[in-house]
This record gives sequence, C-alpha cells and structure tokens, in this order.
Amino acid sequence: MIINVALLGPKDSVIEDAGHKVKSLQNQTNKINTFCFHETKSLMEQILNFDIVAVSDDVFKIELPRLQEVLIEQSQALIRERRIVITNLKFPLDESTIQKWFDELGLIEKVLAIPIHNGMKHEKISDIVYFEYSNRKVYVKTTLNYYETKLKMRDVRLNVENFYFEPPYVSFVVNLNWVECIGSKEIVMKNGNVIPLSQKKAHTFRKAFSAFLSSLY
Repeated sequence: MIINVALLGPKDSVIEDAGHKVKSLQNQTNKINTFCFHETKSLMEQILNFDIVAVSDDVFKIELPRLQEVLIEQSQALIRERRIVITNLKFPLDESTIQKWFDELGLIEKVLAIPIHNGMKHEKISDIVYFEYSNRKVYVKTTLNYYETKLKMRDVRLNVENFYFEPPYVSFVVNLNWVECIGSKEIVMKNGNVIPLSQKKAHTFRKAFSAFLSSLY
C-alpha cells in the first residue's frame, strides 16, 4: 500500500528532516511518499492526494480549521472509507509518534465473526453493508452475499457498537460507510439498496451519520 504524507511548516530544514524520519518507517508492506509544504494554499489545492497531513505544531491551531473546511467542501470527492488524518507535527519527532499517525489510518482491516448454521463466517467490517431482521431471522448483506445468521438483533448491536453502524429502522442496522444519501423516509446505500428510515429514528440516525463524516477528517 502506498501512503502519501504531507508535511506543512514554515521552516525548510525542519520539515525536510521530518520527511526523512517519516520515510524511515517504510517497509515491504507500506511504501511511504513524503511531500513538504511551506504554504497552506498549495497544500489545500492538493489535499485529497494525501492520507496523512502533519502540520507544524506552532501553526497547527491556525491551519486546522482551514484544512477541515476544505475537506468538508470536498467530502463528495472522498471515496468510500477514505480517511485523511490531520495531525500536529511536534518536534523532536520520534518513531512512536509517527506510528500513531499510521494507526489512525486503520490500515489493519477489522473482521467480524458471524455465526451461521454450519459454523462461522469471518467478514471484513468494510464489506458488511447491513443486517436485516426478516421473518424472525437475521440476515447479513455483504458486498458479495446475503445470508442468514444465528445472531439476534440485540447481538448484532453489541457486536458492532465499536464500529460505525446505526439502525435507521427497527429491522435494520446499517454500515454508515455504505450510506450514499439520506432522504425524508428512506436511505440509499452505495450498492443501490434502499432502506426505510423511521420518523422515530431519523434524528438519531442523521446525527450519527454526521459524526461519522466528521471522523473521516
């Protein structure tokens, strides 16, 4: 995987030194490209090209709102599950700090164990579109399949509580990564599925989706 890191700061030598330290973490799994910026405007024009944006600590509080605003304006340009980490660049820079930046990217794929009638299936969280309760059974819709599970809906809610899932309707729990848009009475998923949105749950669901979008930045 190629990870693009933008470093923003006023001093050439300090930023370039930080770039060398970041690049030293490159390994066989992840290739790291570093780019140094000394003007915020130039970075803002290219920000969607980066996975991590590290801003010099002395200007971080000033530049953070500007960078976040740009990302919000261009949110539709972010592909599904694309995360851009904006962090502060404190000196001296050590490898543990840099590693925390990469941890925030969530490069290790999370997997959910789902019990089925003849054993277990292990699904990547990113591949699960939604869970549905129908005819007294719980089904899971993934990118490739739709199948019955042995889970109860209360089990589903417990298993996904640490991830971005939310119920828009009493019989559904959806992955917010897969939500394309929210209407007045339904939500449209990125795979084309349309799921009802109850009036009772609409406010909470919209609030959860807004929090999810904020987490991407």
